[in-house]
Amino acid sequence: MRQFSCSAFLKGKNMARISRKCNDGKYFHIMVQGHNKAYIFKNTKAKEKIIKIINEKTTKMKIKIIAYCIMDNHFHLLIKAENVDEMSKYMSRVNTSFAKYYNYTHQTVGYVFRDRYRAEPILSINQMINCVRYIHENPVKATMVSCAKDYEFSSINDYIKHSINQDIIYEVFGDDIDYLEKIDGIYENYDFIDEEDEFGEGEKEEFDEVCKEYEAYDYSNDEIVYKVSEALKKRCVVTNAEVLKFMGLKRTTYYNIIKRMKDLRFS
Repeated sequence: MRQFSCSAFLKGKNMARISRKCNDGKYFHIMVQGHNKAYIFKNTKAKEKIIKIINEKTTKMKIKIIAYCIMDNHFHLLIKAENVDEMSKYMSRVNTSFAKYYNYTHQTVGYVFRDRYRAEPILSINQMINCVRYIHENPVKATMVSCAKDYEFSSINDYIKHSINQDIIYEVFGDDIDYLEKIDGIYENYDFIDEEDEFGEGEKEEFDEVCKEYEAYDYSNDEIVYKVSEALKKRCVVTNAEVLKFMGLKRTTYYNIIKRMKDLRFS
């Protein structure tokens, strides 16, 4: 089981550029993924359950939820905790509670999550605002929706409807009444943790075989990018990071192409 380490995920290259600091060691971006990338949150009921657990487990703990997004096989959280130990205790309760629910409803036993969780410290206000953007943009990147506010299972609409905890608003945005403008947009200048860029057992060989078939293609062509991306994902379990690396594309460019092509095909 993987142990938590702040230093393992600290993106130090970005920290020096920020002057306004958060309280060190209290803000954490956390990602939890299904075991073997299983779609443990695929249906509405499972998504609603994990959101309920995430909120309920803050009771009697000094935890504040800043942002969240529940995807089909993983979820992202941005929280404030008193320290690493408090964060670890909170995540243990969240994961254990959902694992019991999942195993009971599916009549299964054993691991539900791929690892306990992955986490990185958030050490500046700019980094935190970008992390809020990043978390809310997950469904857009996955082309599940065209706009973040259209996704039901994230905290974006809590911000839009002003139902987010006002203490959180003040901590993150201060007296800025136009905070919605700050979180409306694509994150930039930061690399946040996402689904791990790892192959499953036996997948590397299959991925390499598929890549050989498409290595001579012109990836400046949107149609080709879409076609090859779909082929890679259909024939082997491959992450977006692996597709981006193979095609030599930037993340934003790739997601814009996929969204544009899907809009054309389903319009």
